[in-house]
Amino acid sequence: MNIEGISWRAYEFAHQPKTSDWYWAVGIVTLGAVLASVFFNNIILAILLAVSSLSLLLHANKPPRLLEYHLTSRGLIIDKQLYPIATIESFWVDEYENGVAKLILKSTKKMMVYIIAPLVPDVTSDEIRHFFFQNRIPEVEHHEPVSQQIMEYLGF
Repeated sequence: MNIEGISWRAYEFAHQPKTSDWYWAVGIVTLGAVLASVFFNNIILAILLAVSSLSLLLHANKPPRLLEYHLTSRGLIIDKQLYPIATIESFWVDEYENGVAKLILKSTKKMMVYIIAPLVPDVTSDEIRHFFFQNRIPEVEHHEPVSQQIMEYLGF
């Protein structure tokens, strides 16, 4: 498949191996929350906490997938999923001191307000800016949502 535009490959997230202490901490917090729920006669919450904790532990061990990113005149394509250019309200290239950069797109869609794509050193921020300026999409400073920052801090 020949796609014109800017293309790169990157992992969907930075994998952080979890130590046994991390698993113990999750287990202890979950056990405390489940016991408190049972103490207050909220069995449904206790079951929900146990199932969600199990889901969290299973997801924490999952390695990141290597994804294909394509910026084309149609929009941003992430592994065959198209985010149309017409739904992109603005963009921002968030560059960090360690050389890591992220493309943050603000969408007009209500359920997915921000689309965040990691950039690789092969793709410069000037290339990204030039692409969006050609498509008349403004550059507006955006930051990662707090929930995203918390998940990255916790190792997800």
